[in-house]
Amino acid sequence: MSNRNYLRDPRYWLLGLRDPYRAVQNLRVVLFHRKLYRISRSVDGLISASLGLVLHRTVIKRAAQLRRPVVEVGAFKGLSTVFLSNACAKVRMRLHSFELFEGLPAVNPALDDPKFATGQFRATRDEYENNVRTFGRWDVVDLHVGDACATLASVLADEGFSVCFLDVDLYEATSALLRALWEVARGGETILVHDVISKGVRQAIDEFHILSGNAARESAPEAMTAMLQLPADLGQRH
Repeated sequence: MSNRNYLRDPRYWLLGLRDPYRAVQNLRVVLFHRKLYRISRSVDGLISASLGLVLHRTVIKRAAQLRRPVVEVGAFKGLSTVFLSNACAKVRMRLHSFELFEGLPAVNPALDDPKFATGQFRATRDEYENNVRTFGRWDVVDLHVGDACATLASVLADEGFSVCFLDVDLYEATSALLRALWEVARGGETILVHDVISKGVRQAIDEFHILSGNAARESAPEAMTAMLQLPADLGQRH
């Protein structure tokens, strides 16, 4: 879709009525970041072009400063991986990408958003890899297939991380991963959590604030996303 056609799309104007800030951010991507916009239209995914820009900019800033790897958990068909890997290549850092390729694990109706269902968002490794090779930088990606809740801490134990993008939808996984990230954090890291409007994800973030002694500064760079910025000096946090 061309820039002009985007502006003619009634969905853009409906978005503007519901969420003016997000609409403006998407428009900025269309007008000034055409490569990122083309990627968002070419790869089947669940994140917006404006969030892709946030991910890209955050990696450029934070990974370049801290010189530690970038992490994502919940890659689906690779759209977020494309955004992150392009940025990682620019700052010469590795991207650890964690994905089950089996869809969502068991959903807890008492905690998780009713729109989610067990097995939802199933993808194939071939589709994921093809998207990243075509639109991203496969050469900087370390793919970890399986349950990140069981492996993330050990993968990051030696080098830590600079930026992490969590898009796992459910309370249990979000909570476990935030705890694991806190254990390996060294200071200055940025954690972005998608689907923050889902009650289980929101609860996991609130519990993380308690766990960390309210160390993280939270902001909302995009309507569906919370950004947690850890202080440079974490002190004796454990």
